[in-house]
Amino acid sequence: MSRIGDTPFVVAEVSRDGLGGLARDQNVQRVAPDRLMQAFLPQSTAMLKVPDAWATAGEKGDGVSVAVLDTGVETEHPFLAGRIAAEACFSSNSPATGAKSLCPNGQDQQVGPGSGRACDIRAVTPNCVHGTHVAGIAAGANGQSAEGLLNGVAPAARIVAVQVFSRFDGEKVCGKGQKTCISAFTSDVLKGLLYVEKIRAEAKVAAVNLSLGGGKAAEACDLQSAYAQVIDRLTAAGLPVVAASGNNGFSDAVTEPACIRSAVTVGSVGKDGKIAVAYSNASPLVDLVAPGSQILSSAAHAYYKLDGTSMAAPHVTGLFALMKAKVPEASVDQLVKILASTGTKVTDPRGGRAFVMPNAAAAVAALGQAGGETPGPTPDPGKSEDPKPSQPDPRLAGCGPVCVELGKENRRVIFVLAGRDRVPPETLVSLRTIFGQGVKVEDIGDGKLVVELPAGTSPDDVDRARRNVGGDTRVLPDRPMDALQPGGRIEIR
Repeated sequence: MSRIGDTPFVVAEVSRDGLGGLARDQNVQRVAPDRLMQAFLPQSTAMLKVPDAWATAGEKGDGVSVAVLDTGVETEHPFLAGRIAAEACFSSNSPATGAKSLCPNGQDQQVGPGSGRACDIRAVTPNCVHGTHVAGIAAGANGQSAEGLLNGVAPAARIVAVQVFSRFDGEKVCGKGQKTCISAFTSDVLKGLLYVEKIRAEAKVAAVNLSLGGGKAAEACDLQSAYAQVIDRLTAAGLPVVAASGNNGFSDAVTEPACIRSAVTVGSVGKDGKIAVAYSNASPLVDLVAPGSQILSSAAHAYYKLDGTSMAAPHVTGLFALMKAKVPEASVDQLVKILASTGTKVTDPRGGRAFVMPNAAAAVAALGQAGGETPGPTPDPGKSEDPKPSQPDPRLAGCGPVCVELGKENRRVIFVLAGRDRVPPETLVSLRTIFGQGVKVEDIGDGKLVVELPAGTSPDDVDRARRNVGGDTRVLPDRPMDALQPGGRIEIR
């Protein structure tokens, strides 16, 4: 029997009876087979023709960085060390929900060296490896694993590590058998996006990765989501925001924020190049697919294999880094069209819809030949010509200006002030008059306020506050987002 480094995982050779005893032991959270597996990061990059792009175009992401909004990054991991461009943490201490901050300083935010480090897998949850794994796929370099040399998609790119998750305790929040878990409030992810927007020029950010999400959206969700405004701005500025489609196995829906029209939504294929129907969400909102099954990358001071659209998304984030390193002025629309027109079609057997898996070498070559004009993707009868319409869709109004269901454990909301990027002082006075002077109100910027509603607050109270703030103001849930893994939990194998 041996322990794996300083992690909470133990490798043991046991009899059948011993295995049963371990399964019944309350001190053992999970027992999993120690399977023999092949390294798949080299295979997954090969599926996308990434080594060919390195060889023929000489592009490895030099001079740019990728922003990873996740559970933080092990900045001293050999796969990532020395290439951290910037760090920040946005994590909540929330009495209304029981959330506790995971920022190293214990506060709701921290910026600077050390602030974006990964949360502790021993003290918190194994899910804390998620961000390190994602960062390695996008931009890991010269990893010496037991299976051989590893490189991420853009091994010369630097990393902006942004920790956006908070800690929750107890089965009531985390689920049966889970003493501790982590989720990311929408508001903390928004703060992370606003931080990236602020530093993007200085850090030369080429793309943003969001391997997180929640909910279910069969259509574009822009008017129902607090993410749309900042993702739209980043996209307009030439910065792709890559979002994992989610791991619920939906054939007709994705999670939020993947449902934002301007986000680049990514589904997953398996080692066989086929859609990972066991978990990968699909819908016309999905822009691209990439390998996401059994991906070997950095985690917990070592290298582990994980599954999910979380692993597919950073492959595309890394591809954007390669392309932006070559042509920094390329627009997001140009980049996506090139990836879609030069890739390989993969048909989803659940509905016959075809998606495109990128070909990095062909895309980088086409980018160099485009001269500012890019070919459109080949029309696909299974996919809507414009699944993310450029004009507002009246169906998005959905649940109206107050788009929340209030309950004992759902009392954090976001007031989105229409047409304003600053919150006037009288707005705070109005909210405290209605909800009480002790109400927790936070101006997170971009014309958005996070409010922790007092117990017993009614929808009528919220709507009255909304009307007092301004007739076009919307109230949206500050929904916790999961680090996207099949089944919602990371399994380290």
